[in-house]
Amino acid sequence: MYKSSMSGNPLDATPYFNGLCDNGIFFERCFSPHFSTARALFAILTGIPDAQLFKFSTRIPEALTQHTIVNNFEDYDKHYFLGGDPEFNNFQGLLKNIHGLQMHTKGSFSSPEINVWGISDKDLFLEANAVFKKKQNLFLRISNRRESPSI
Repeated sequence: MYKSSMSGNPLDATPYFNGLCDNGIFFERCFSPHFSTARALFAILTGIPDAQLFKFSTRIPEALTQHTIVNNFEDYDKHYFLGGDPEFNNFQGLLKNIHGLQMHTKGSFSSPEINVWGISDKDLFLEANAVFKKKQNLFLRISNRRESPSI
């Protein structure tokens, strides 16, 4: 987050993303103690820091069945966007705890994959925008990139 405009970085590196935070719901007290996407996603969705030294908590079957506050958003459509494979680091195992989650992942996009991570960040945002433009009710977007997941 420190690289983004959301934290007050004077370089204003991400003004459009900052605009989304200013005009949407930004959880300013939602924190992950790690840079890793798998560890951060686990911490943000469960409220439990992933403190494993050599293994992600998402790779431990006994750690996956966790309560997530996301299920309390009952009147929202829930979407998860990942440009690549949700089985990487077992994101899919953790996300199965979210009731009614709509997965938008590798194989469901019209954009071409550019590398092993899937489609480009720009194309992922464009694909997500196409989905959200059709929405008439509230939605919650759960997305993660290689460096930082966001809710």
